[in-house]
Amino acid sequence: MLNGYRPGGRHTETAVLANVLAYHGVTAPHTGQPFSEELLFGIGGGVGVGYYAIEMCGVSALALGMRHLWENGRAFLEGACTRIGATANVSETAGRKAAERNLREALDRGLPAIVWTDKASLPYHGLPPELVKYMIHIVGVYGISDDGARVLIDDRAPFPMTVTRDQLEDARAAITSSKNRLMTILPPPAPGDLEGAVRAGIRACHERLLAPPIKNFGLAALPKWAGLMVSTGDKKGWPRAFPPGASLYHALVSVFESVETSAGGGGAFRPMYADFLEQAAPIVRTPELTEAAEAFRESGRCWTALAHAALPDSVELFRAAKAGALERAGVRRESDAGACPAIPPSRDEQRAVERRYGVDMVSMLRRAEGQSLPPPSHSFPLTDAEARDLYAHIRAHLLRVHAAETRAVECLQGAAMASS
Repeated sequence: MLNGYRPGGRHTETAVLANVLAYHGVTAPHTGQPFSEELLFGIGGGVGVGYYAIEMCGVSALALGMRHLWENGRAFLEGACTRIGATANVSETAGRKAAERNLREALDRGLPAIVWTDKASLPYHGLPPELVKYMIHIVGVYGISDDGARVLIDDRAPFPMTVTRDQLEDARAAITSSKNRLMTILPPPAPGDLEGAVRAGIRACHERLLAPPIKNFGLAALPKWAGLMVSTGDKKGWPRAFPPGASLYHALVSVFESVETSAGGGGAFRPMYADFLEQAAPIVRTPELTEAAEAFRESGRCWTALAHAALPDSVELFRAAKAGALERAGVRRESDAGACPAIPPSRDEQRAVERRYGVDMVSMLRRAEGQSLPPPSHSFPLTDAEARDLYAHIRAHLLRVHAAETRAVECLQGAAMASS
């Protein structure tokens, strides 16, 4: 175990980066204190938008991104490191033994390791095995237990999440495209240009929101998504891609979790980005940042309203999913240090409700494979007409989000242009 390493934070990638830099004794030039996670988040590019309806396990699924470069965690981390003058070194290998050796060598050199894993392979997330190989999840590793049996993981909780060595090896190897990726960070040789780093991060955020590489990213993704909520002619429109049933249920859960429980404390990272802007204002001396911070807080409130609209409390199935997601997130934030918590009872309760309605992951995948299953004890809780009403309701929330985001980005423009 690396003595002095402290885990935990709001968002996995930026929390791990902040914790690694603090372990190395790196401080922010303007305070002499460790970099805050929020400051690193903004320097890395801050917020973003990404929307995809994809095929997963033979059924329609939803992928949402709320952070800058959400689809490329390596580029996000490398960008933040480059801007503050730190060096990010990356190793990759197809072999499990070589991957284990790379990890041990890093720890033996006193370097915490940032590793790419499969989220469903980490047992403390409580995800069904059917989701293995589908979700990349970046965590920190900062030690191996004295008996060599368990590995200490930094994954947002203020205490070590522990897994066995075999479990970590499985999680690293599950997504072959990641190639057992491992990143170590070397601190800057001297204090860097903090104002330049902040301005570069703001510019990267602004440019990608306004001029993304494809229309599924940036501000343009929001009206596109809103249109798909009610489009019956487009095969990716929700009435066709996510009709009432298991696929709609999981799409709605994805909306809620992406916005509220996976995004730096909720609100699609917007409150976290507002914190960055407030911290950045005295560094870059740009008065527009205070106004931009409040605009992003308002956007965050709109995102949170959207998330709750996707899982209305009036429906038992949706209420159970929301409660489960919130409780699991809360357990990891609030448990006492010293032990990895068990999966809370809400996960089992949620699965029981899902089975009653026939929308649990196992049943959904078996039906997608053409297997015949007995009918569930409960019908899906939305009729076609009620689903159409829900699509329209979510569309209205998306349009409010788009209006709030547009204003926030306009407020950001002054600082972004000054960064040029």
